[in-house]
Amino acid sequence: MKPKFKMLLACVLACVAGVSVLTACAPVESPADLEAKARAATVQATGSGDAGEILISNLEKAPARADWNARTPGGQFACNSDERFALPECRKVGE
Repeated sequence: MKPKFKMLLACVLACVAGVSVLTACAPVESPADLEAKARAATVQATGSGDAGEILISNLEKAPARADWNARTPGGQFACNSDERFALPECRKVGE
């Protein structure tokens, strides 16, 4: 093998190994943690007062997005956010 190819191969393998290690070390959130984050995001997006009064259902989290339904004292909402629940949006559905 040529030296340049060996160096390139070594670099690629090192990068793959590094990404694998970082991915394996990512914290896994429990369903209760995700639900608490969805409740807090719902309060932020809807202005509903108490997170304890919010019921979360159909919570689905993907690598870059989260979707859920929320029942609040002010009505029912379909909500979504980024994966960190930092940019929530909720729209009122049904009555």
